[in-house]
Amino acid sequence: MKSLSIIIFFFFSLSLISQEEIDTTFFSKKDTLNLFLSSYDIYIGKKLLSNSPFNELNSIDNFNAKKPLSYIGVGYSGRFIVNRSSDYDGHIIYNQIIPQKVSYDSLNLVLSGFSFALTYGKALISKNKKQSIIFSLGFNTGRIKLKNSSLGLHYKNPFFSPKLSLQPKTKIGKSFLSFIIDYEYDISNYKWKERRKNSLSYSFAKTTLTGITILFSLAFPF
Repeated sequence: MKSLSIIIFFFFSLSLISQEEIDTTFFSKKDTLNLFLSSYDIYIGKKLLSNSPFNELNSIDNFNAKKPLSYIGVGYSGRFIVNRSSDYDGHIIYNQIIPQKVSYDSLNLVLSGFSFALTYGKALISKNKKQSIIFSLGFNTGRIKLKNSSLGLHYKNPFFSPKLSLQPKTKIGKSFLSFIIDYEYDISNYKWKERRKNSLSYSFAKTTLTGITILFSLAFPF
């Protein structure tokens, strides 16, 4: 929980500092529009894996809205101001993986975890100043966890995934609606590791986070 608070404080502070330093006379009309379409976001979404040893997990070939992995999170998307001559578009997001029950070889488990995403790219802005599409490159990183409290089993699987991202955003009144679709490729070793040593030991099949992530967002301008 402490690490989550630090992450949230970091990226909200970054965007607030950028906002306080901005004088729009230093930016072109296009830059100003991108800035005003920036927002704080609340996300919900799903992960569709390219391949999974767990039957209960969503995959690209077999989707069910009730299956894991399910995300809920917060973030910032839009224009990032580095200085008066340098800026970019993208997003920074922290997602919590909602705990859900899964099974593996008749073993009952709870799957959970978190992910952190950062991207760098450019946005296209509509003529009516109410729509944008952000094209960006970046990464997702974090870990997924498995546990069975009654047996004292605790396993983790860290991941790091470079990704391509697309985010359409529409301004409605004083808020925004948007969604993000990512394709990411997991370059970690996929192995499950014991978080706590136990007399019982299981060998879980390697699990890759390569796949598609879809997030829907209700957003608020800063």
